[in-house]
Amino acid sequence: VAAARRAVDVGRMTDGERLADALGVLAVVQGDVPDEVGTLATVEEALGLLRSTRSRAARVAVTSNLAHSLLNVGHPRQALSLVEGVLEIAGGVGGAATVDFLLETAGWAALACGQPHRALGLYADVLAALGAEAGLSQYGISAALGAACALVQIGDPTAGRAMEIAVRRLHASGFAVPPMIRGPLGRAETLLRATTEPTTPAIDGSQPDEGTWLLAAVTHAAHAVDPAGLTATPSADPAGLTATPSADPAG
Repeated sequence: VAAARRAVDVGRMTDGERLADALGVLAVVQGDVPDEVGTLATVEEALGLLRSTRSRAARVAVTSNLAHSLLNVGHPRQALSLVEGVLEIAGGVGGAATVDFLLETAGWAALACGQPHRALGLYADVLAALGAEAGLSQYGISAALGAACALVQIGDPTAGRAMEIAVRRLHASGFAVPPMIRGPLGRAETLLRATTEPTTPAIDGSQPDEGTWLLAAVTHAAHAVDPAGLTATPSADPAGLTATPSADPAG
């Protein structure tokens, strides 16, 4: 946190865009603590700066960090709102990795907002985009964990195997689990232990590799509720800068 604060102090002597970037990094560090009060104050200042910047790349990069930090301190609705605001332009300025990060973040936000089917659609997008790399990518592993939690939440019969795959990937990767994942994952694992999981056949009756199976299971569960598919719908605010941290009553 101290190093991030020093970077912010340096940023105050430069332009607003660089300061916003430094504030985005500070928000991530504060969110990982988690420090809710500090994070919300940092997010509010960063959003104020972003409203006056013309750089789409800066808006996407900083907003990604702000959304992630808001999730970690328990403000999923605002996190989802911010992601929706920049998702439409993210691919053009940040590339595939940025889009994957935003979709994965939106998935956890939707799950925390009580929208597990929407979350499944978002996670399916990440897993499909990463393909064979999904088991090695941090975003892919996070999406697999989120999808497993969502499957548990809706009582889907594939939840047990999905969780098995996701947790195994997590342990093999050595990635640290942020607060936004820790709580939902713990609750989902507890619920699974308290229930009897039936043996789950492969989605198409064959025996595909686990990555193919997982994507099929997640996609099937998402589309079983909404045949049109469930992906993030960009909001009417293309800059994604209308959310105000202090106005999230759902917290």
